[in-house]
Amino acid sequence: MKQANNFIVLTFLLCCISGFSQDIDITTEENPVSKGTIFLSGQSNFRASLSELDNPFFNYSSYSISPTIGYFLVDHLVVGAGVNFSGFKATGSSPSEFPSESESKGRGISFAPFVRYYFNTGRIKPYLGGSVGFGSNKSRNESTIIINGVANFAENERKQRSMEYTSKGGVAIFLTKNISVDTGVQYNNSTFNSELVSGDELESTNSRINLTGGISVYL
Repeated sequence: MKQANNFIVLTFLLCCISGFSQDIDITTEENPVSKGTIFLSGQSNFRASLSELDNPFFNYSSYSISPTIGYFLVDHLVVGAGVNFSGFKATGSSPSEFPSESESKGRGISFAPFVRYYFNTGRIKPYLGGSVGFGSNKSRNESTIIINGVANFAENERKQRSMEYTSKGGVAIFLTKNISVDTGVQYNNSTFNSELVSGDELESTNSRINLTGGISVYL
């Protein structure tokens, strides 16, 4: 309920900004969000832990790349789709009485059609949008435990399917006619279905609100 209230407040604020900014059209250039414009955008995220600073026996790295393309069917309304490529790798060891080493790695891909509406024709354009995403990922874990000088090796693999609903609102600030810096707030609701070793399936859900940012190009 709290997350729903936050989204309602966000929508109200964006509408207020839109109404206020109708009188602030500071550009005389052709409207970049007009019918026939091609929309290109993308986000990337890379993360790597430094074992010296975190845990000397654990290392983790991950990446995420999300290119997006769209087309303005009418003025201010763009529809399109985005693809997300992601992966991770984690290695760890334990110098205990029974030394062990482990490595986990995985990769995934998801596809998300989206729609977005821009409110005014000024240089600062509030927008609202949403998308529905479908994805799958695969991970593998390998571990070795040494007991009385004998190495015991184990491995397992997990497959997971996901569905994600996203609502997003924010502001596009146009630096030029063809380039904007986008900031906003995004609400995600995700459902994950995992295949267990036993053959059963485990379903879990997750919802969150987070800030977003990026650069978009209009051709």
